Amino acid sequence: MRPTLIVLTLLFTAVVCAQTPNQTPLQPPNQTPIDPVAIKDPVYVCPMDPDVRSNNPGNCSRCGMKLVTGIPDPVEYHLDLTVTPRPPRVNAPTQLKFVVHDPWKGRPVTSFIDVHERKFHAFVVSQDLQFFIHDHPEFRNEAFYYDLKFPKPGAYRILGDFYPDGATPQLIVKTVVVPGTAPAPVKLPRD
Repeated sequence: MRPTLIVLTLLFTAVVCAQTPNQTPLQPPNQTPIDPVAIKDPVYVCPMDPDVRSNNPGNCSRCGMKLVTGIPDPVEYHLDLTVTPRPPRVNAPTQLKFVVHDPWKGRPVTSFIDVHERKFHAFVVSQDLQFFIHDHPEFRNEAFYYDLKFPKPGAYRILGDFYPDGATPQLIVKTVVVPGTAPAPVKLPRD
């Protein structure tokens, strides 16, 4: 039994290796290669919700974005956050500058797709969850800018939500610490 299996394996390998480079396996010789994509019906997918699919063009039933016929590989873009002044002070005007860089060459990204009618969504959340902002920074000079005042000392999570053209939607988190005595942790009641 074992010698027969070895002979069959070698025979199969020889047949596959003898095919010309433009020939797909089990395709007759001297024939135009079969494009597997061309014989399938296209599938339309939502870039924001990849589980929403359709055989017809249209909009996503969940978020309303236009369905596309292919989604790029999910690659995380780089998001630089600059806080001015550094370090930020309580109740002092502070500017957040967000610069998005492509992951391959580090170049600033300047073309974004609107998600929920905006190119960039910024979320600022305090560590005690008592401060929350969702707003839309202004784009100028290859960056998004947002002005705010941090209301108290402590750590804040800054989330950037954006969709670079030709990529997949991104949600990147940064942390900013405002010096001073942080508020005591909030005790949550049991459910």
